[in-house]
Amino acid sequence: MTRAGYKIVTAPGMDVLRISAFVVNIRVTAPDLRIAGRNQTFARQAGQATKVLELRDSRTNAPLGRAIDSRNIGDNGTLMLSRNCVTIRSDFGRAFQRWADVTVRGLDELRSNPPVAAK
Repeated sequence: MTRAGYKIVTAPGMDVLRISAFVVNIRVTAPDLRIAGRNQTFARQAGQATKVLELRDSRTNAPLGRAIDSRNIGDNGTLMLSRNCVTIRSDFGRAFQRWADVTVRGLDELRSNPPVAAK
């Protein structure tokens, strides 16, 4: 958020939006098994996760909106050879970055076109 130009504050205020983000229902499809011998894990996706974003008025805590997005993580349409903790972490990291980027774009749009005229 700070890289996008949003200031992080610790107190409620007139022009302060309270944003809470959660990642729930995380499921890893191909965990990195530490077993003896040679093994490879093939999987179409790294797993699944759901992002929940809640927006509230910082002074009244009144709910203003909620966004929920469930995704298959790392789904490239084909089986991937040798999924492991490195490839899975990378796939989940890209998904979290995409969610952050979409959140910033949504806030930018909300700032430029507020649904209610500012007082």
